Amino acid sequence: MSHDFSELKMAVGKSSPVATEIAGAAPIARLAATFGTDVPAKAVGDLLPVGWHGVYFGALHRPDNMRPDGQAISSSWMPAVPLSHHRIRGDRTEYPGDIRIGDELKRFTKIADAAVTGTDDSPILCITQRSEITGPRGLAVVEERESIYFDGHGPAAGPAPVLPAALWKRTMEPSPVLMFRYSALRFNSHRIHYDRDYAMKAEGAPGLVVQASLIAHLLLEMCRTSLPARRIASFTTVNRHQIYDTGPFTLCGAPSADGQSAMMWALDAQGSVAQAGQIRFRD
Repeated sequence: MSHDFSELKMAVGKSSPVATEIAGAAPIARLAATFGTDVPAKAVGDLLPVGWHGVYFGALHRPDNMRPDGQAISSSWMPAVPLSHHRIRGDRTEYPGDIRIGDELKRFTKIADAAVTGTDDSPILCITQRSEITGPRGLAVVEERESIYFDGHGPAAGPAPVLPAALWKRTMEPSPVLMFRYSALRFNSHRIHYDRDYAMKAEGAPGLVVQASLIAHLLLEMCRTSLPARRIASFTTVNRHQIYDTGPFTLCGAPSADGQSAMMWALDAQGSVAQAGQIRFRD
């Protein structure tokens, strides 16, 4: 079956309307409760750790604008994607500024690129979106996300990255409650994370799919809490394949020899690298 991607390609450069949200304390407390950690920012003026901004600016598409998988069909700036499956290939996030409880935040997202690979019978659409979050002190977060859309089976993972010996390691059990609460906090309605029947029957997964952003958050937190004196400038992740709730996964990390960065990665229950990333420090 041939698909027409011309409208999506013409949408490159289009931006969402600017959204505004107050950086509230309650979502931060709920995220901490989800992971069983101390609340890092409670009162107006408290500094949010990097990465905790993800509880703000959740998707707001209505039920009548929802794909079968729970995600938005389209928007005023993002045309409909004529492919059934969606995966996050990777994220590049920079933290040029800071966010504090009580800040008025503004966010907009731009379609930075849309490219089609694969074949006419089995196309793979890669869309890159760039988001910027600004606050009262200027630019705070810049995110670039690469998403892929496809029918049938997705692209195979590339060769596993060469990784150092892990200095930090932690094993996690991906419980349905953990994943549901995390999706609810981010208002993420992608059904593969909480609807087991859908994940297994419609997507062919062996179980629920652990959110790539959940794994990335835990890796970022592992580095931040292991090196509390260091300021994180950026975090880049690549998702090689999915992790399911059918077994534990392992978070790993190690600082570079020169102390300027850290490699972070997650292993699935079989010990295969599912997500890998690099954190760069500001100072």
